[in-house]
Amino acid sequence: MINWQNIIEQHGRTVWQAAYRLVNNHDDASDCYQEAFVNALDISKTQEIGNFRALLVKLVTARALDRLRRKKTHNNIIEKLKNGTPDRSKDSPSANLENFELSQLMLEAIKKLKKKEAHIFCMRYLDDLSYSEIAETMNIKQSMVGVILHRTRSRLKKILD
Repeated sequence: MINWQNIIEQHGRTVWQAAYRLVNNHDDASDCYQEAFVNALDISKTQEIGNFRALLVKLVTARALDRLRRKKTHNNIIEKLKNGTPDRSKDSPSANLENFELSQLMLEAIKKLKKKEAHIFCMRYLDDLSYSEIAETMNIKQSMVGVILHRTRSRLKKILD
């Protein structure tokens, strides 16, 4: 029997941060968070889960990216600018604005990636999963993770240029 309370206590914060980092909205992050745990529960009924953290991050990343793709980008950016974003740094206001604009450009670029590329990129660089955790979660070889990340970084560079 899986102790879900323990899993939530161990990985809940990481899952929440992964969702919020992408959607930057409390309600959307909550929805993604809940959907990820429901999906994990469904998966656990049919197969044994070796790494709950990696699975949950994969699931919440997928939910968040799906949610971002469904939203109209222009309206989303305008709404965020109206509401402002939390200041998590001690940088100057101009540096904060520049960081915000760069993060918006990056999110737009990530949306243009193929699903698998976006998931792997987010798991590695936003959620800090190791190559082995990503390989296990995505059911691919560890060397393939490196190849996909290399290609994805190249694609992102072209998109951002």
